[in-house]
Amino acid sequence: MIVQLTRPSIARAAIFPVAGMLSVITLLAVAGLASRYSAGATAKLLEKAALTARVIAPNVAAVAWNFDTQSGTRLLQSLESDPDYESGIIVDDKGDIFASSQRALGIQPITPLKARTLLDADRRELGPSELREFVRGEEVIDILPLFTAERGTRNVGYMALSFSRRRVHEAALHEAMGIAVAGVATLLALCALLAWILSRVTHPIREITGAMSHLSSGVFDTVIPALDRRDEIGAMARALAVFKENSIERQRLEFLTYSLQEKTDALRREGEKVSHLAHHDPLTGLANRAQLRTRIEQSSQALLETGAHFTVFILDLDRFKEVNDSLGHAAGDSLLMAVALRLKMELREHDVLARLGGDEFAIIRSQPISSDDGSAVSNDSGHDATNLATRILRSLTEAFDIDGNTVFVGCSIGIALAPRDGSEPEALMKAADLALYEAKAAGRNCFFFFEEKFMRVADERHRLEADMRVGLSRGEFRLLYQPIANVATGKVIGAEALVRWQHPSLGLLTPNRFIHLAEESGLIVELGQWILERACQDAMTWPPDVQLAVNLSAIQLRNTSFLGIVRSALADSGLPPRRLELEVTETVLLDKRSNALSQLHQLRDIGVSIALDDFGTGYSSLSYLRAFPFDRIKIDRSFTKDIAERADCAAIVSSIVGLGRSLDIATTVEGVETEQQLELVRALGATMAQGYLIGKPIPSEALDFEGIRADQTVVAA
Repeated sequence: MIVQLTRPSIARAAIFPVAGMLSVITLLAVAGLASRYSAGATAKLLEKAALTARVIAPNVAAVAWNFDTQSGTRLLQSLESDPDYESGIIVDDKGDIFASSQRALGIQPITPLKARTLLDADRRELGPSELREFVRGEEVIDILPLFTAERGTRNVGYMALSFSRRRVHEAALHEAMGIAVAGVATLLALCALLAWILSRVTHPIREITGAMSHLSSGVFDTVIPALDRRDEIGAMARALAVFKENSIERQRLEFLTYSLQEKTDALRREGEKVSHLAHHDPLTGLANRAQLRTRIEQSSQALLETGAHFTVFILDLDRFKEVNDSLGHAAGDSLLMAVALRLKMELREHDVLARLGGDEFAIIRSQPISSDDGSAVSNDSGHDATNLATRILRSLTEAFDIDGNTVFVGCSIGIALAPRDGSEPEALMKAADLALYEAKAAGRNCFFFFEEKFMRVADERHRLEADMRVGLSRGEFRLLYQPIANVATGKVIGAEALVRWQHPSLGLLTPNRFIHLAEESGLIVELGQWILERACQDAMTWPPDVQLAVNLSAIQLRNTSFLGIVRSALADSGLPPRRLELEVTETVLLDKRSNALSQLHQLRDIGVSIALDDFGTGYSSLSYLRAFPFDRIKIDRSFTKDIAERADCAAIVSSIVGLGRSLDIATTVEGVETEQQLELVRALGATMAQGYLIGKPIPSEALDFEGIRADQTVVAA
């Protein structure tokens, strides 16, 4: 109860020592009182025993003198009403028991031997009426000699009485215990009262300490008690309220500081990430174009300070597009990372490897610097560049394992030497890029050093491309048509549209001068649409059984709206679809990214014929003939040129013609320029022939559809 009243507070701290001290005092007082009471009770018992013995002694002496045993026994039995009396004996002068009594059977009675033992221990002679009292343990024994008037001073015996101290002690103990219980109860009541008073007094302090505990735990919504008091407790409460406000403000500041630190760290990390992304390729982790430029500038500065030459390489992967198209962009990314790893293995530690984008990489290779004088160890950069380019070509031609697929690629490399080819980033990058262009034009998987003529060719190419854009808007392009004749009948059954460019300063340009530029710049889409529309319009002026052949570029078929362009050209001109034949090369079918086959099927579905041009060159895969039902195969002029002199050329033409016949595909032999070639083509069974013997490319209005050639008639054999 006291604990509940005080609870954990200063009240408990105050009441427990007080309660303990009072308890000790109470116990000592009770112990002293019990001891004192016990001594007093024993003295009273001795006094009562002595008085009892003296009162009955005359009667007992008379009985003993008269030897009245029954009276002696009755006298002793009369004492049994006393609760302290235990036993008694009357002994005659001969030492024999004259009479005895025992209050209870379980009591050990007094005997003459015991009485004599006590008297012998005392060593004093019993005088007349002299009482001897002995206290032994729980007993009080009174021994009184018996005298009568008849005997004078001579005793007739003695009387021994035994009284018990147990009841006296128990009574004293019970009374002491009662006093002790009352004292403890009083003490507890006093302590409880004191505890209650202290708890009431210390209640505000407990509330304040509880609030302090909550505040120290971070519970800042705690209500501060006793703020309205005008004493020391109120002052303490108001001080605690100030502490609460300060703690809230400190927590708010700490939170703001932490938030600011978090945002600062996040901004720093983002800044580092942005800085890294600004200077590195996110896929491979290599330096990017911006970082490459910075490193070229640093190498240029080192060139000025130490004379150390350096080399810039630009690499473009060969056949990378095929991997992307066939295996997907994820495989393409894996291939790029594998290529970057192989390139790193071929470079020195201080060389710079960068990815410019797509499948294009760049390398800066500087000559080592001597540690003695800070000058270049060697400036034979050309020889070193040749060795490095050779190792790179050899490394990248080895097979790559991409997600379980074996992939083969190569690369083309353009090389620019500093300071020979320049020292500024723009000049060196342009020089290496021009050299790369030449390497790709030379058949790929090779490397070229920059030469001044590359710049002149590039400038001419750029000027020609710019002139082409202007020429399209000015209508500088024109169409010529080369007749196609039936070999068996000699009749002109069609004509192929061939574009020419009437350049204002360069004169009439053939397609080999500008078509590749049109494809690289994307102008082929606009030029091809113009060719198709104009050719359809011209064909409407021809006999209705004459077919029009128009060449297509792979880039045109990548345009998903190409089918609509063909439909529009046919509809605007009125040309029936059956009279239009579109010629494609094997490169169209190699372009896995486009939907070329799908568009070709759709064109054939509307009645347009599809021819496979330049068959026998390029990849010449027979699978193309199975992948698409071509209406015609055109045999390249390279086989016709030597058909009369070389048996292998004749055999190839014969095989292709036989293949077309077995597949029910018509064949056209290009490049027929002599009568002998025509006779051989006819003998081999070709369907149609085209070439200068049949007719040169001429304007539409000059075409003569009556003979095998435009300028003369050739009679069929």
